[in-house]
Formats: sequence, C-alpha cells, structure tokens
Amino acid sequence: MWAYNRSMTVAFSCLCVPVALEKGQDDLTRPAIDAAAAMAKTFGAKLHIVSAVPARGLLDLDGLDDEYHETMSGMRDAELRISRGLMKQLAAEYAKKGITCTAEVVAKSTHIADQVVEAATAAGADLIVIPTHSKKGVTRLILGSVAERVARTAPQSVMLLRL
Repeated sequence: MWAYNRSMTVAFSCLCVPVALEKGQDDLTRPAIDAAAAMAKTFGAKLHIVSAVPARGLLDLDGLDDEYHETMSGMRDAELRISRGLMKQLAAEYAKKGITCTAEVVAKSTHIADQVVEAATAAGADLIVIPTHSKKGVTRLILGSVAERVARTAPQSVMLLRL
C-alpha cells in the first residue's frame, strides 16, 4: 500500500518537451517549453526539446513521374533543414537562460507519438511534458490525440499541459 510521506521528493534529471513547429502552433509551443524550462531549472535538470516531423507527401503511386518524387523529396529536405534551424535557435535561447538544453528534429515514418517516446527515451528523459489542446468529438475520434498516445505508451512519467 502506498502512503504519502512529507519527506518524499520527486526529482527529474531530464525533461523532454515535444513541440510542433507548424504555423499556428505557438499558442501550445511556447507555454509548454516555458513550463518545462521552469521545472528543469527548479530540478537542475536538462531540457530536451523534440520536434517530430510527420512523413507526408512521399507517396509512391504508379503513374507519378520522377519529377514529382524529386519535388516532394526537395520539399521534405527543406522542411527538415528549416525545422533543425528553428530547434537550434530554441536550444540556444534557453541555454542563455542558464538551462542545459538540447534539441532535435526526428523524421521517421512512424506515428508522431511513437517518435516522441523514442526520442525522449534516447535522451534519457524521466519526464515528458506535452501540451494538448483537448480536441473533442469527431475530430478526436478521427485524428486521435498525440498527447494521449504518448501518455499511454511512454515508459516515463508524462505531464499533460492543457493549453
């Protein structure tokens, strides 16, 4: 049986915060990073920011010519290059605030939630701080929730921030 003990403390050594770099996601991204950064500073922990880029637009359909595939590949390369630059800027910004901070962009063909969990585990995170905007109804039924899937599958503790 578990019992509360006032002398018990919870400490984390590495906090992972997944962010979406897409246009219109600043209302989730900044508050989540700021919250995780404040916690990291309190615990003297490392902050690891991760952005999972979804695999999209690289369909291999019959009848599409090489030019299509080259164009889509070039667009993906540009998206990754821009994302990595933004993540580097974020890491530098929080490092200036005295927080040990790393950042990475992951781009695999797996579900975004699985990429987040894998990146957090590889970084040695013991807490994932993830923002959520609480989709409801049909949207949630069809699209699901990345935050919910991370919370269900991560071996680490997960803190959901409803923003």
